Amino acid sequence: MIKVYRVLLIEDEAVTAEIAIQYLNRYNFTVTHIEDGREAPGKLRETAYDLIILDLMMPNVDGFTILESMRRTSDLKVPVL
Repeated sequence: MIKVYRVLLIEDEAVTAEIAIQYLNRYNFTVTHIEDGREAPGKLRETAYDLIILDLMMPNVDGFTILESMRRTSDLKVPVL
């Protein structure tokens, strides 16, 4: 049985997100895409992800702030790119 990995993609650019989603879907990744990093805490409470792909430069909150918040408020051990 092939394992399907869950990826949380936090990316505000639609074209970049679509390319990443298409590529990852080819290799048995299930991708949840959010455009606003402020949604990340809720998604992380709802679902266990195997990987987070995080854009650093976003309009409402930057990726560094999101990562710092995730690490501070939970015992999250998910790899982040």
